[in-house]
Amino acid sequence: MVNPLGLTLGIFLLIGVGVVARRLGLLRFEDRVALNNIIIFICLPALIFTAAREAPLEASLLWVSAISLGISLVTLSIGYGIARLAHFQGPLLGAFLLASGVGNTGYLGYPLTQALFGREHLVKAVFFDIFGTVIILFTVGIYFANKYGRSSDNAPRQAMIYAAPNLAGLILGFALSNVTLLGPIQLAIDSMAEATTGVIMLSIGISLSARFGRHFGSVTLLTILKLAVMPAVALAALVVLDLSPVVSGVVLLQSSMPVALMTFVIGDKYELDRDFLSGAILVSTTLSMLTIPAWIEIASLLHL
Repeated sequence: MVNPLGLTLGIFLLIGVGVVARRLGLLRFEDRVALNNIIIFICLPALIFTAAREAPLEASLLWVSAISLGISLVTLSIGYGIARLAHFQGPLLGAFLLASGVGNTGYLGYPLTQALFGREHLVKAVFFDIFGTVIILFTVGIYFANKYGRSSDNAPRQAMIYAAPNLAGLILGFALSNVTLLGPIQLAIDSMAEATTGVIMLSIGISLSARFGRHFGSVTLLTILKLAVMPAVALAALVVLDLSPVVSGVVLLQSSMPVALMTFVIGDKYELDRDFLSGAILVSTTLSMLTIPAWIEIASLLHL
């Protein structure tokens, strides 16, 4: 396994390319919509399809899914308690709850998992993301966004539109694992999959915003919840369950992700507090450069 700190810094340098591109006017904040559509509907499904074709369908994937869902629910419950104690209301409350139980397990978790553990273990990160993060984000998360933001009758439909491509890629990947694809088709899929990390980092880079001054306290609370509390909950579960080192490593890595970029996409649609969400993404993503390697080192010291 490569050095976690060096790898994390390398990934974040790619995010810096997006930041610089926005500063220079090469990309605009509004371009995030097109980039996110490319990621959601083209690149990520291709990457997941490729990962599923290369990995066996094993029992450990069910453990990863169950742990992911449990960790997300526990962290969301803690977040709900924090929000109530802090007397958050309206769009801020909806934004805080939307982001509490989910991390950036797709956009950032996939590239880091692939680089740290290899393509053959990427499917574990996919199961953590789809059957934990995605389920929570597009059920409970959409519920809170719909309740405390701009109400929409299309909430269930929108959730399915966002979740379906990744799930389809996973199912098709396992179904076609023993099928040899035609050369041009394989080349096209591989090209889209290999572009995923670069496009994701550009999207994160141009989406970061520092307009959160009035929300400094709430951003700090959410950052602590995501970068300290959630991985601590995961670590406690892993100590009890005694799973294989790779499974434990992927679960802890995914649990230590910063605030999910997709929360801003959803928050934008439901008119939640955008400044809070963009600030939380910026602060948690920046600090995760230090906290992600730290959690990986802790797991190594505990021989998980």
